[in-house]
Amino acid sequence: MKRAGCSEENAETLATVLSMADYRGSFAYGLNKLEKYYNEVKAKTCDGLAEPVIEKESCTTVYINGKNALGPVIANFAMCQAVNKATDIGIGVSSAYNCHHLIFGSKYVEDAVQKGFIAFAFCNNVRTLIPFRTSQVALGTNPITVGSPGECDDSFLFNMSCTNVPMGKIELQKKINGEIPHEWAMTPLGKPETNINNIIAQPNLVPLGGDYTSQGYKGYGLALAVEMITGVLAGGAYGEAHRPYGNCTDKPNLSMTFIAVNPDMFADSFEARMQKTMNFLRKMSPTKDPVLVPGDPERLHMQKVDREGGIPYHPVLIDSINQLAHQAGVDQIKIE
Repeated sequence: MKRAGCSEENAETLATVLSMADYRGSFAYGLNKLEKYYNEVKAKTCDGLAEPVIEKESCTTVYINGKNALGPVIANFAMCQAVNKATDIGIGVSSAYNCHHLIFGSKYVEDAVQKGFIAFAFCNNVRTLIPFRTSQVALGTNPITVGSPGECDDSFLFNMSCTNVPMGKIELQKKINGEIPHEWAMTPLGKPETNINNIIAQPNLVPLGGDYTSQGYKGYGLALAVEMITGVLAGGAYGEAHRPYGNCTDKPNLSMTFIAVNPDMFADSFEARMQKTMNFLRKMSPTKDPVLVPGDPERLHMQKVDREGGIPYHPVLIDSINQLAHQAGVDQIKIE
């Protein structure tokens, strides 16, 4: 990323987020996203040297110009601002425009959770989601992340997109020649689409809950709620103003919003009650595999990585990263 035009600090911030995603098993958000950011910085549609700035603030809110910086650079800054406000007041809300995608919302929410806060992260995205009762894209996958602390470093950490799968997972499936289930995307005529090349060329992702014949209004409604609290609230791109998917010649002007809540301002012993709630769920009689709470699958993957001494990348992904390394003139990844 430094070869593309990033400062060392910003490149390290991006690397931290990508490696954290892969460490947790969320491979759609890790090294899979490196080439996209490299190309954006190289093409000057993302400023690898920029830092976000505060344009307006109150005792509980912060309004931020992302300055078209790397998404993780903006997200780190914005969540920190929300936490600072919540520390004394009880709640903090930060919203930023002129952004690139935050990539992995769990990183910033976990940062706040480790400091004892309940936290939320929202980010809008380019149009890939088909709203309820149409076959035209109008909203993004618009991820939502929510987290809270428990006891003894335990936590609840929930990350989701408003489509059945994020676009990054489809991009990753293309790289590794994976298959696409019929419930992920639709054709322009409203039929299930399983041809991955067609989906990449013209994404028509099914909203969470299914298409217009089932419960797709739920994912559509959530995506619109995220669009409201990000692009509409912050004054960035929203609706038809978003650049098309795959366009790397225009700046995206995405928006992101973060909320931090200080549980100490409410009933005592929040962490103990949250821990009791999570333990109650985990101890329920399973139908097959043990009952988990959001965040448990990622913890299990991290434990697996620790036991095996490394992250199990698909060879095709390593090959694509090594091609990028050759293009940038840096050392390639060595497989052990």
